[in-house]
Amino acid sequence: MAPPEHLEVARGLLLPVPVLRTLYLACVLVMAPAIAWAQSVQQTAAVQAAVAADEAAVGQAATRRAQTAQRYQDQLAAIDRLKKQKASWRRDRELRTDLADSADTANQLATLNQQLATATRALIAARKELVAAIDREKPAATGARVGQLDQLRAKVTATFGPAPRKIVLPDAEVDPLADPEELDQQAQVIAETEKQLANEVAGLDAQAAELAHVADLRKHNDRAKDLMLSEDDQPHRNVQSSSGGRSNALGESVPTSTDNGGAGGSTSGGSFSSGSSSAFETEATFVLGEVIDRNTIDGLTRAQRSGDPAKRAEAARLARDAVAQRLEQLKKKRAQIEARSKQLRSK
Repeated sequence: MAPPEHLEVARGLLLPVPVLRTLYLACVLVMAPAIAWAQSVQQTAAVQAAVAADEAAVGQAATRRAQTAQRYQDQLAAIDRLKKQKASWRRDRELRTDLADSADTANQLATLNQQLATATRALIAARKELVAAIDREKPAATGARVGQLDQLRAKVTATFGPAPRKIVLPDAEVDPLADPEELDQQAQVIAETEKQLANEVAGLDAQAAELAHVADLRKHNDRAKDLMLSEDDQPHRNVQSSSGGRSNALGESVPTSTDNGGAGGSTSGGSFSSGSSSAFETEATFVLGEVIDRNTIDGLTRAQRSGDPAKRAEAARLARDAVAQRLEQLKKKRAQIEARSKQLRSK
């Protein structure tokens, strides 16, 4: 005899259809969070693997760039030694060969700088995505996994560095009604601001020196190409140029091989890696917005957009002088406040 329509066979048991539906829905509700968490774990692992791959790519690009940069510096040193020797047919032939080699190396260095900058941007994006993946997974994580996620997130966010903060100039006027304790506190705030300004002065100093070095190398390669082109009586290698734009060590647009002097811009061991110089200028216009005048800020922005390392170096020097002047003003004001505090205490 067949079972009634409202019953269904399940593992040899006859259960009402509504009961089976309720049991199925309960299983789905119980399993859904576990399935979602497992998927988020897989997503975090996948992004973490991508970050590791990008870190390896940046490391390899940086190594290749460093090796090429050292070779370029060695070639420039050899060229300088040849220029100091007495003119002869042998010396001129070696000089043309070395100039051609250095021009080729400069092109290679420009390409490596572009590759390193691209790999660095990809790494930064991957790290941000890893932080987002960790934040998505953590609410459902339990046990030791919570601690692992916290450690991983702290490690990744540490690579971002502190966000730039605008320097706010404190009140530096002496209040004739203030007591010694208030004056001491005011002097302490000014001293902290002085440290921030001193850091900016050092950064702008390094920025100007780095960009001036790039400009010098660019002039060197321009002179090298002119010399090569003028020696038509001897065969020499053509300098390869590109119809497309390049980015040099400082993130500049380098349209042709004659501009590849900028490619060696970071070979002097400066603190600016690929693209970071432009980032420094962008941050400086924000950080120093209330410290120096608007014209100096606009000068930094215009110089950065020009892509001319000489103009950027000059703008950095002007900004450095303006910050240093403000720093000296604060130091004098703090000295007056400390003198007033000492005077009140002596009474």
